[in-house]
Amino acid sequence: MVDEETHGHEVQKIRVITLVSWAFAPEWLTLEEASWLSGHDVETLRWLIHDGGVDAKRQGDTWLIEKASLREFQEILLELAQSGLWD
Repeated sequence: MVDEETHGHEVQKIRVITLVSWAFAPEWLTLEEASWLSGHDVETLRWLIHDGGVDAKRQGDTWLIEKASLREFQEILLELAQSGLWD
């Protein structure tokens, strides 16, 4: 976004996800909600569903991801990153 207030500079919107964001999210998340919370794009989340990386169910044409399993997946990623295995 470029406008007069930014003096001609492009401004990136920053998304801030907190524990409160996770706490108030529904127990079953749409792909878009899960993407917003986790930072993963929707295609990655579809891959995780099909690979069994997160618990999910179909409601009509919509995939829903269990919030607890997505949180667990995120925590495992963090542990792996902190362990230095990816260095």
